[in-house]
Amino acid sequence: MKRLMILIAGLAFLGACSDRSVPDAETPGQTVDLTENGTVVPGVLHVKFTEEPAAGHEALYVNGTTLRITRMERVFPDAGRYEERTRREGLHLWYNVWYEQALTASTVAREVAVADGVETAEPVYAIQSRSLSVAGASPTAAQARAGAWLYDDPEAGKQWYLRNPGTETWQMAGADVGLTDEVWRQYHGDPRIVVAVVDGGIDVTHPDLAANLWTGEDGQHGWNFTNNSAYLTPYAHATHVAGLVAATNNNGMGISSIAGGDGTPGSGVRLMSCQIMNSYGSSVGVSYAAAIKYGADHGAVISQNSWGYKEAQETGQVEKDAIDYFIKYAGCDENGNQLPDSPMKGGIVLFATNNHNSESELDAAPANYEPVVAVAALGPDFRKASYSDYGTYIDIAAPGGNNTQTGGGIWSTYSDGGYGYLSGASMACPLVSATCALIIQKYGLEQPGFTPDRLKDILFSTATNIDTYNPDYLGKLGAGAVNIERALSQETDQQPLLELEENRITTGTLRFKVNSALAGDGELTLYNGAGYQVYRQAVTVRAYSWFTLDVSRLSAGYYTLRYACNGTNVKENFIKY
Repeated sequence: MKRLMILIAGLAFLGACSDRSVPDAETPGQTVDLTENGTVVPGVLHVKFTEEPAAGHEALYVNGTTLRITRMERVFPDAGRYEERTRREGLHLWYNVWYEQALTASTVAREVAVADGVETAEPVYAIQSRSLSVAGASPTAAQARAGAWLYDDPEAGKQWYLRNPGTETWQMAGADVGLTDEVWRQYHGDPRIVVAVVDGGIDVTHPDLAANLWTGEDGQHGWNFTNNSAYLTPYAHATHVAGLVAATNNNGMGISSIAGGDGTPGSGVRLMSCQIMNSYGSSVGVSYAAAIKYGADHGAVISQNSWGYKEAQETGQVEKDAIDYFIKYAGCDENGNQLPDSPMKGGIVLFATNNHNSESELDAAPANYEPVVAVAALGPDFRKASYSDYGTYIDIAAPGGNNTQTGGGIWSTYSDGGYGYLSGASMACPLVSATCALIIQKYGLEQPGFTPDRLKDILFSTATNIDTYNPDYLGKLGAGAVNIERALSQETDQQPLLELEENRITTGTLRFKVNSALAGDGELTLYNGAGYQVYRQAVTVRAYSWFTLDVSRLSAGYYTLRYACNGTNVKENFIKY
C-alpha cells in the first residue's frame, strides 16, 4: 500500500468547523471553470479518512507526488443534536480537500485512494439538471384541460399532466398522474410533510410558492450549499420543480399542484430549498451530498432530486452515504426512533433519470443507485418520452412532457414570479415526489411506524401498466405510470411477495415482480416437475419492476420458480408450453 504522510503545519484547520459564513469569492472549488472536459470540479477531492484528522494540514505526499493543500473541511458539517448519529455512520470522516492543481482530479483521486490513512477518495463530479427547453412553447399550445376544475387557479388549463382529456392531437385521454377530484378533496398535502428540493434555489418570493415554504428556526427556507449561506439564489429549474410539488392551490393565481393544499391557510406540504446549483444546468459548489443529509437533519422525509452527473459514471460513494443516511434517519431521533411529530420512520429519496434516450445505468447516475426511486419521463400519450433514459434500474415513470413544437410541455412556476414550460425527467420526478407526499398523508400521519418500504409498495403496486404503449421497453420503465387515484383509493395491505405475470408460458418468456421486501440481490432457481434443478442464477430485482427470464429452451412441462432474497424464499408454479 502506498504511503500517505500528512504534514502538521500552521495552516488553519477547518475540518470540524461548522461556520456557515459566506466564503470569499475566490475560495478554491467555488468555480464553474471545469477541467477534464467539464466532468469534475478541478483542484478538489472528496476524501474519506480511516480516522478523524487531528490538526492542520499543509501537504499530501503520495507516491513521490506533493500536493499542497489550500483548504480542508468536513463534507458534512457538525450536525448539532444529530452529530452523534453522523459520527456513528462515519460521515464525519468525509472531507473536501482542496489542493494546488498540478494533476487532474481523477489522477490524484486514484493515487490518494490507495494510500495509508485513506478509506476512499474520489473527484467531485460536475452535475447538471435533468430538464430540457420546450421548442416553440406558447401559452396557447397546451390548453389541455376540459370541464370543471376543483380549484380556482387560472393557469390550470395548461396542466394536462394532472388531468389529460385527450382533446389535443398530441394527447391521449387519461395519460396523466391519475389525480381525481374525489381523492384531491381529501388528500392535497399536509404541512407536517416536508419535501427537500435538492436543486438550484427556489424563488422564495414567488407568490404561488411563498405560503408553502419550510421555515427553519432561524427563519431560513433552506441552505445554499454553493456559497455556504442561508441566502437562496432564485433558479428557474428549482422553482419549476417546486411548483409541481406544492404551488399553492385555490389561491386565485397561477397553477395548481398535487400537494399544494386546498387554499385553507396552513394546508399543503412544506418546501425546503437545498441549493446545489446557481445557473441553468451548471454546478458550482461541492456539497451535493451535504445537501441531501441536510434535509434529513432538518425534518424532511422526501428528498427530491432532479439532477445528476454531467457525464456517465458510477454514483459517488459520498453521495451513496448521504442517500443511505437520509433513508435511515429522516423523521427519526438521534437513535433512529421515529419522532413523535414525524409522518414517517425514515425517508424516501427520488432521482430523475437522464434525457439521452440511453439504457446505460452510468448515464443516469445517481438515479441508478438501488436504494433510490429512479423516475423516467413519459409523453402525454403514456409512451416513453423520446428523450428519456430507460433501463431495468428505473422504478416508476411519470409525465415529463414533449419538447417539440407540437405541444405537451410541462407548465409550472418560474423564477421572478412567473410561469413557464420545461420538459424532461426533471419534471417527472417531482410529480412522483408529490404523489409520495399524498401517500404519506393518508397512510403515515395517523399511523406511527409507516416506512419508506411501505410507501414504495403502495406507489409501485398501484402504478398503471403501460407495456401496451411501450412494447420496446418492457421491464425498462419500472412499475409503470404513477397513479394517484389508485394509490389513495385501493386497499393495499395485502400485496403478494412475488407475482407471476402469467403462469401459462406460451411465448418462451417468464416475467415476475416482487415487492420491496424481496427487492435487491437474490437468487433465482427453476425446478422441473420431477423436482430436479434445471436453472440457477444470481439476479438483482427492483421492487415492482418486471423481471424477464428467457425460458424458451426449457422443454414443455410443469416447473417451480424459487426466488430467495433478504432471507425470504418464495415459490410459484408455472407451465411451459
